Amino acid sequence: VDLGSRKELSVPKPGYLCPGSGKVVIKIKVDKSGKVIEANPIPSMSRNATQCMYRVASKYAKKSRFGYQSTGGVQEGKIYYTFVGQ
Repeated sequence: VDLGSRKELSVPKPGYLCPGSGKVVIKIKVDKSGKVIEANPIPSMSRNATQCMYRVASKYAKKSRFGYQSTGGVQEGKIYYTFVGQ
Protein backbone atom coordinates (compact mmCIF):
# COMPACT_ATOMS: atom_id res chain seq x y z
CA VAL A 1 0.00 0.00 0.00
CA ASP A 2 1.24 3.46 -0.90
CA LEU A 3 -0.88 6.13 0.84
CA GLY A 4 1.61 8.41 2.54
CA SER A 5 1.33 8.51 6.32
CA ARG A 6 -2.22 7.10 6.50
CA LYS A 7 -2.42 4.07 8.77
CA GLU A 8 -3.85 0.87 7.27
CA LEU A 9 -6.71 -0.44 9.38
CA SER A 10 -7.87 -3.17 7.03
CA VAL A 11 -6.60 -4.19 3.58
CA PRO A 12 -8.23 -7.53 2.73
CA LYS A 13 -6.42 -9.99 0.47
CA PRO A 14 -8.47 -11.62 -2.30
CA GLY A 15 -7.07 -15.16 -2.03
CA TYR A 16 -7.12 -17.55 -4.98
CA LEU A 17 -10.12 -16.38 -6.99
CA CYS A 18 -8.54 -16.09 -10.45
CA PRO A 19 -6.49 -18.56 -12.50
CA GLY A 20 -2.89 -17.70 -13.34
CA SER A 21 -0.34 -15.37 -11.78
CA GLY A 22 0.01 -11.62 -12.05
CA LYS A 23 0.49 -8.30 -10.31
CA VAL A 24 -2.27 -5.69 -10.20
CA VAL A 25 -1.86 -2.06 -9.15
CA ILE A 26 -5.04 -0.27 -8.06
CA LYS A 27 -5.31 3.52 -7.79
CA ILE A 28 -7.45 4.40 -4.80
CA LYS A 29 -9.11 7.54 -3.49
CA VAL A 30 -9.71 7.65 0.26
CA ASP A 31 -11.99 10.12 2.04
CA LYS A 32 -11.04 11.72 5.35
CA SER A 33 -12.93 9.03 7.32
CA GLY A 34 -10.64 6.37 5.81
CA LYS A 35 -13.13 4.80 3.40
CA VAL A 36 -12.01 3.93 -0.14
CA ILE A 37 -14.42 5.83 -2.37
CA GLU A 38 -12.86 4.90 -5.71
CA ALA A 39 -10.65 2.03 -6.88
CA ASN A 40 -9.46 1.60 -10.47
CA PRO A 41 -6.79 -0.67 -11.98
CA ILE A 42 -3.68 0.84 -13.56
CA PRO A 43 -2.94 -1.56 -16.45
CA SER A 44 0.34 0.18 -17.37
CA MET A 45 1.76 -0.63 -13.91
CA SER A 46 0.26 -4.13 -13.68
CA ARG A 47 1.95 -7.28 -15.00
CA ASN A 48 0.39 -10.41 -16.53
CA ALA A 49 -2.99 -9.40 -15.10
CA THR A 50 -6.28 -10.77 -16.40
CA GLN A 51 -9.71 -9.13 -16.37
CA CYS A 52 -10.61 -11.42 -13.46
CA MET A 53 -7.63 -10.10 -11.46
CA TYR A 54 -8.54 -6.47 -12.21
CA ARG A 55 -12.14 -7.06 -11.15
CA VAL A 56 -11.29 -8.93 -7.94
CA ALA A 57 -8.50 -6.52 -6.92
CA SER A 58 -10.78 -3.48 -7.43
CA LYS A 59 -13.53 -5.13 -5.38
CA TYR A 60 -11.19 -5.91 -2.49
CA ALA A 61 -9.52 -2.49 -2.62
CA LYS A 62 -12.94 -0.90 -2.06
CA LYS A 63 -13.26 -2.94 1.15
CA SER A 64 -10.03 -1.46 2.55
CA ARG A 65 -10.10 1.02 5.43
CA PHE A 66 -7.53 3.55 6.58
CA GLY A 67 -7.10 5.80 9.59
CA TYR A 68 -9.07 9.01 10.02
CA GLN A 69 -7.41 12.20 8.75
CA SER A 70 -8.81 15.49 10.06
CA THR A 71 -7.08 17.73 7.51
CA GLY A 72 -7.50 17.78 3.76
CA GLY A 73 -10.03 16.09 1.60
CA VAL A 74 -9.70 13.05 -0.64
CA GLN A 75 -6.26 11.42 -0.71
CA GLU A 76 -4.95 9.33 -3.60
CA GLY A 77 -2.72 6.29 -3.34
CA LYS A 78 -2.12 2.77 -4.62
CA ILE A 79 -2.66 -0.78 -3.46
CA TYR A 80 -0.52 -3.56 -4.94
CA TYR A 81 -1.93 -7.09 -5.27
CA THR A 82 0.06 -10.16 -6.28
CA PHE A 83 -1.89 -13.17 -7.54
CA VAL A 84 -0.04 -16.46 -7.27
CA GLY A 85 -1.13 -19.32 -9.49
CA GLN A 86 -2.24 -22.57 -7.90
